[in-house]
Amino acid sequence: MIIAGWNMGTLIRLPSTPVPGGPLGIGIHSFLDGFAIGQGFQASNEVGWIITLAVLLHKLADGISTVGVMLSTHHTLKTTAVMLLTAVAPIAGVLVQAVFTLPTPLLALLLSWFAGVFLYLGASSLLPAAHAASHSRFLPFLTLLGAGFIYCTHLLTA
Repeated sequence: MIIAGWNMGTLIRLPSTPVPGGPLGIGIHSFLDGFAIGQGFQASNEVGWIITLAVLLHKLADGISTVGVMLSTHHTLKTTAVMLLTAVAPIAGVLVQAVFTLPTPLLALLLSWFAGVFLYLGASSLLPAAHAASHSRFLPFLTLLGAGFIYCTHLLTA
């Protein structure tokens, strides 16, 4: 069985056999999500809650997708359970970062790096893939509407 996916707007086909480093990579990613949450709370309560909400929304969709793909490609329940363990990695990230108090300039650099990576991935991979996969005339409008919503939210909180 082959799984199809998108990478930078190009259709790729992946074998359905498990990749040995896959769970490790997802675990590190999840750990860094938790680390970012904790660092956000070090910056301020508002930043911490914004990052927490973003990670929770992301993890909900990410977790559903991961488990769904693994079960539909006939992975064993044991392999799927290992992937489910990555769900606790953000908690570990929060706990580990609690030991460290970063200086404010380093904290600002770290949080801006996380934000920059998020924006880069969205602009370079996710939006082009969404536009290539959908032939809807409303998608560009909805993209601009989302950007406008973020801008208006910023204005309301400023």
